[in-house]
Amino acid sequence: YDKRLPLKVIQLLELFIEKNGSMVTFDEINSHLCSAGEEVSNGSLRVYIKKLREVVGKDKIKNIKKIGYKVKL
Repeated sequence: YDKRLPLKVIQLLELFIEKNGSMVTFDEINSHLCSAGEEVSNGSLRVYIKKLREVVGKDKIKNIKKIGYKVKL
């Protein structure tokens, strides 16, 4: 396992740590990861989440369908 994480994955982890125990919406994720006018694609976000789950554990990040993710680190 390569322990180096891409910048966007690190930024997502920072957001999840900040929001630990809470739900994080897709809008919050986009605001945190992108500059104005940009948006994270669904495919990219799934890859970022998969990488984070490999690091923190699969059970720590739960998908809330069409809303975002529930994070408990």
